[in-house]
Amino acid sequence: GGIDLIQDPIYAMLLSGSYIPNSGHVTISDVSAHQVTDSLGSYQPGGQLLTSKTINVVNGIGIFDAADVSWSNVTISNASGVVLWASGASPSTRYLICWNELGNQSPTNGTLQIQWNNTNGIFRIGAL
Repeated sequence: GGIDLIQDPIYAMLLSGSYIPNSGHVTISDVSAHQVTDSLGSYQPGGQLLTSKTINVVNGIGIFDAADVSWSNVTISNASGVVLWASGASPSTRYLICWNELGNQSPTNGTLQIQWNNTNGIFRIGAL
């Protein structure tokens, strides 16, 4: 499917350590069973909408970036990765974009923040 990274709603969804990245996973339904849960209820299923999205081209490499995301007042066990997905009209059109490893983040009544790389953004596309 076609995704407009700037115009389409793009979400960052936290996945647990039970998720093993698989290039055959295409839509959110392929990974949603691995989404983290928050015993305090501050993390909402589906994740957080990205804001301030940009695409810059530097030396022929496209760099996608957005504002950092954070979830406050959460108790989450083993958030090991974040997947970006594009919102579509139905589950079959809610396409996965990328997966980034976080390590094992387990805030207890705290904040989980993802700071995207200032130079490389969330991901890069192009020949190095």
